[in-house]
Amino acid sequence: MTLDTDATMHVMPPGVDFTLHQANELTGNGQFQQALEYYDQLIQAVPDFACFWNSKGMALEGLNRVTEALACYEKAIQIDPFHAEAWFNRGIALRQSGRGQESEKCQKIASCLEQGREVGSYASAQPSVAVTG
Repeated sequence: MTLDTDATMHVMPPGVDFTLHQANELTGNGQFQQALEYYDQLIQAVPDFACFWNSKGMALEGLNRVTEALACYEKAIQIDPFHAEAWFNRGIALRQSGRGQESEKCQKIASCLEQGREVGSYASAQPSVAVTG
């Protein structure tokens, strides 16, 4: 099975579909702590898949762990600089952290990426923080 949500194709190990379904279901039900366990399993299985990092960030944000969520969004963007949802979510988390100017840049980058437009000068907002699994 392959998922092509990121810029590169990934062959997923057996069981990833079920684990992802469980994680997303828990997140949708507001059970963020339980969802984190599944997202960590997914990241352990496929550490260079930006969608898993982005989803983990959303669960962390649901737990009001904004600093950790930011690190996940930044890791997702490092893996796939064209991941519009990670840019968008990073912008929301930055706004929650009182970093409005950075937030605005991220929102503009996300908008440009979603519309297929040139990112231009906003590219300087790309995070350069190294995050480990």
